[in-house]
Parts: sequence; structure tokens; C-alpha cells
Amino acid sequence: MEKKHINKLVREIARGNTAAAEELYELMKRPLISFVAPSLCDFAEAEDVVQSVFLKIIQKSGDLTFFSDAFAWIFKIARNECSDRLRARSRELHTDSAWGNDGTGTDFAAFADLDLALRKLSEDDRRMVWLKYYAGFTGKEVAQVFGVSEATVSRRLAEILDRLRRWTDGGEN
Repeated sequence: MEKKHINKLVREIARGNTAAAEELYELMKRPLISFVAPSLCDFAEAEDVVQSVFLKIIQKSGDLTFFSDAFAWIFKIARNECSDRLRARSRELHTDSAWGNDGTGTDFAAFADLDLALRKLSEDDRRMVWLKYYAGFTGKEVAQVFGVSEATVSRRLAEILDRLRRWTDGGEN
């Protein structure tokens, strides 16, 4: 995903170009779902959030005349929408169904340990792990989403993975 192309699409959406809106949706749907799903622990709700994000993009794009980083702006909208949903829910996240045994011989106990360890992470750390290792984002793309350097992403991921290993090996709490 190239920032310049995303910026161009958002400017076109502001001009009422529905084809640009469709193209942006196709480009951003998967990354946005991957970004919000770990926090919501509900794929259907993640899809709803993405729909809300695109409604806001369409509504607000006309108010903005210059996009230096529409990619980051879109992820900020997604983050805010996700936070709003979580506050409205006001209940503990539960991911038990996401880690169930699918009949392929998967070790459920290992997934349960990982689930518990992931819950211990901050929301941002959990998102970073999901974007990098589940959604397939590059380090550069993760850095763009979080507004930090690629080196910072690399360092944080190394620290996060180290904590997850300790927690799943029965080490520190």
C-alpha cells in the first residue's frame, strides 16, 4: 500500500468519486479488520467497525483539503471507533471461541496459554502483534500505523515476544 495512492483516493472520495471509495475499501478492508479484530475479539463486529470507518471517511473527506498521511488518519478513525465500541460494551474481552480446537490436532492447551498471555498485553502491543504476525503487515506498515520508526517496531516486537514466551513457559506473570 502506497501512501500517495491512499491520499489520492481520499481526495477523489472528497470529490464524490464512488469508484475511488470502492477501491480504497478493497485496499483497506483487510488491514483495518486485522487492526481492530484483536481488540474486539469478534469478526462480525470488526467488519461493522470497518463499515463505520468508511462512512466517516466519506463524511469527513470533504472537510479536509490536504492529506499528508491519509493512511494514518484512517487507522486513527478505526482506533477511535474500536475504542468507542469497547467502552459501549464495557465487559471483559473474551476470545475463547477464537482459540477452539478445529479438529486438526491443534494443541488447545497451547492456544489457551497463548490466549491468556495475549490478554496480558496492552491493547497497542496486542494490535502490533496481530498486524505483524496475523495480518502479514511489514515492519514498515506497522510503523506507519503506529506513527513510530521501523526500528521502534522491531524493538517493541522483540520485547513483546520475549514477554509472551516467558508467560507461556510458566515464567513471570
